[in-house]
Amino acid sequence: MNKEFENTSTEDLEKLALKIKNELEKRQNKNLSNKVLINLYQEMIKVCPEKNKLNKGSWTKLVSSVDRSKTNGYSLRGKFINYSNKKEYYKKGSIFVDCVITGSRNYPVKTYRLFYLDENGTIRLLMQDDTPDYAINFWDTIEQLLNKN
Repeated sequence: MNKEFENTSTEDLEKLALKIKNELEKRQNKNLSNKVLINLYQEMIKVCPEKNKLNKGSWTKLVSSVDRSKTNGYSLRGKFINYSNKKEYYKKGSIFVDCVITGSRNYPVKTYRLFYLDENGTIRLLMQDDTPDYAINFWDTIEQLLNKN
C-alpha cells in the first residue's frame, strides 16, 4: 500500500483515477490534433507507383532540418523511417525525402524525391532529382516548408 494514499477512501481514489484518466485522454487528443494516421508507404505509392518496385538500399527519411555545412545527403537531418505496411501517426507539415533504387544490380538507378504531408493529410510530391546534388537542390524548398510550420 502506498503511504500517501493509505488514509484516502476507495471511493475518493476511484474519483481521482477517473479525473486522471480524463485528463490523460484530453492531452492525448490534443497531441493528435495536428497528426494524421496514414500508411506512408501506400500513400507514396499512390503518388509514385514506381516506388512499389523497391530494390535493396531504398530508404525514406523524415526531415527535421538542413545542415548547409554538408553538401550531400547528410545535410538533410532527421530520422530514417522503416518501410512498413502499417498505419502510423505523422505530423501535418512533415517533410520526407526518399531514395528509390531501380534498375539492375550492375546498373542501379537512384531517384530522390521530396514529399510533403499537407494540412489535409495528403502526401504531395514536390520535387524529384536523380543527381548526386539532390540534397542541395532540395534545400531551399525544405527550409521554406520548415519555416512555414
